[in-house]
Parts: sequence; C-alpha cells; structure tokens
Amino acid sequence: MMFLEPRDQTGVSLAVRDRHAGRCERGARLLAESVQGAITRCLGPLKRRLSHLSDMETRRFAVRYDAPGPWILSGARSADVMQFPDLAAALSFARDDSGAGEADIELWIDGLYIFVHQSRGWPHRLCVPAKTGVHRA
Repeated sequence: MMFLEPRDQTGVSLAVRDRHAGRCERGARLLAESVQGAITRCLGPLKRRLSHLSDMETRRFAVRYDAPGPWILSGARSADVMQFPDLAAALSFARDDSGAGEADIELWIDGLYIFVHQSRGWPHRLCVPAKTGVHRA
C-alpha cells in the first residue's frame, strides 16, 4: 500500500509547506524587528533635534518711522511700544530682546513696507552706519 502525503492545491506537500512557512514567519518577524530597530536608530537623533524646534518661537517686531518723529518699535517683551533715535538702535534692541533668535521684522518707513525674516543669529544686515564727510553730488 502506498501512502500519499497530503498536498495543497498547488501540489506542494503540506509538511514541506508548513516547515517553510514557519521559517518564513520567523524570518519576516526578524526582518521587521531589524527594520524597525534601524528606523528607530536613525530617527532618534532627528526626533531629539526636532523636539527643540517646538520650544523655539519666531519673534515678531514692527519698526515704524514717520519723519520727523522717532523710530517706534513694537513687539518687545518689555513694553508694548518703545522709541529710539535711529533704526540701528531699534534693531539692536530687537536683536537683544529676541536673544538673536529667529524673528520676523516689518519695517514701515514713510509709507514704504519692508519685510525681513532673520534666522537664528540674525545674518542679514539691515542698516549700515552713515559715513561722515561723504557728500553726493
């Protein structure tokens, strides 16, 4: 009498299929665990860096000048509105008030509107002291 092994619809022995399925399941589980571990290792430092971004805030300042009045700064932590004799003094105060952190600055000068975004460290120079003794013809 000949004993026939049970087979599935494709003709593969059920014993062989079950043995391979167990290995495949274990392999798939190990692969998933290693992929998840690799992703966690890669994203860990990134998540730490990104978590600091939520702590940072973009400060907003507005500087207004209508001749012949003073320069008026709003958005400082210490007061609603502050007056300065020149633009350089107003911007210097705003930079110090923000701790040189990221800031948006709106300049309103005799009807002219200028918007400047300063990233951390304030890399954009917005005004330069006038040279004395230079006359334009």
